[in-house]
This record gives sequence, C-alpha cells and structure tokens, in this order.
Amino acid sequence: MYAIKWVVHRYEAQPVAVENSDVAELDALVLSCQWRLSEMRDKYPLNQPDGFLIFDEAGNELRRWFGSERPHL
Repeated sequence: MYAIKWVVHRYEAQPVAVENSDVAELDALVLSCQWRLSEMRDKYPLNQPDGFLIFDEAGNELRRWFGSERPHL
C-alpha cells in the first residue's frame, strides 16, 4: 500500500490531502496521480496542490512529482 500526499510547493510538510492506494505498480500509480492533478485542484480550490509525494508503508518517500516549477522567492 502507498500513501499519496497532495502538496503545494514549499509546503510539502502540510499536505492538502492524504490518500491511500493499493495499486501494486508504482509507475502506474504515478501516472494515475498525474492524470488526477486537475481533479484535485478543482476539489481544493482555495489550496490547490501543485503535485504529489508517494510514500511506502514504512514512510519512505518513493516519488515526488510537480506539475509546475518551484516558485522563486
């Protein structure tokens, strides 16, 4: 099982939403999350996620993906 944390750039420690997935193939899960980014942005219009982080059951970060570049300060 994987945990998916939908996040905003620079606020990765404060996820907009957290979901669990039992998709076995990590690459398939990443593709699924990429497709769902616009849906998640619509679902959370006041705090739209820029991307997601995927963790394994032990809490190790396996992947991170952002649909936009990290904003400059």
